[in-house]
Amino acid sequence: MLNTKLYLSGYTSDLLRGTDEPRPWDLAKVILTKANAQTRMLDIGCGDARKLIPLAGQVHHISAMEPSHVMRALAVNKISAAKINNISLIAGRAKQLPFSDHSFDVVTCILSTWDSQEIYRVLTPGGWFINETIGCEDKLEFKKAFGKDMEGNWRGQLISVDNNTRMHRYKRDLLQQHFEKIAITNGFWNTYYTEQGLLQLCEFTPTISGFDRDKDRYIFNDITQKLVTEKGIKIKQNRLLIIAKKPQSAFND
Repeated sequence: MLNTKLYLSGYTSDLLRGTDEPRPWDLAKVILTKANAQTRMLDIGCGDARKLIPLAGQVHHISAMEPSHVMRALAVNKISAAKINNISLIAGRAKQLPFSDHSFDVVTCILSTWDSQEIYRVLTPGGWFINETIGCEDKLEFKKAFGKDMEGNWRGQLISVDNNTRMHRYKRDLLQQHFEKIAITNGFWNTYYTEQGLLQLCEFTPTISGFDRDKDRYIFNDITQKLVTEKGIKIKQNRLLIIAKKPQSAFND
């Protein structure tokens, strides 16, 4: 997601998250299957740290990395309000993690960019990488309604690729870095949005390229009327869950 003032000011809104039906996995529980009270954990792109707070009491320490000083300030407030003292906030970027080799037992990355070589480097031998990323079929019916731009490119995020190709690329990339026990799961569920929440989603995330609340109002109204239910505007979500292990034998990497 673009690190712009608009994104930074809006992405923390609860409205743009909508109300989920049960997800195919509980990400916190998935992470905790690979962690214990001694675990040193790194989260790449922590945002306001809301997803880390439930994990803090189950691990030794969490290094929460976030390049945006605005988001780090929001994270400080959430961590302080939760009275948590084992989460450290750090500035940094995925392509050059500011940590020494073999620093973490678990590395997580949720809806953020990541670099497999850097993750492999900072993981301890036997450590785990856990990633949740947007799938190609995410919000597909909604996104297709906005068509293509003047250059003939789909305006909807990731429409031009498919999950099988993307999953193959992820697996190949991880194998090239010598990860093992690679598992990639393709998951779907529905989320119900209010009109205001869905507008915020379009404005504060890259879901629809170049979204303009006024210029796109007709398209937005038309597709939301088709998708509206008694529970709200029904949008299909798609995520990929990626889990991979650094070999226990990788002591000399």
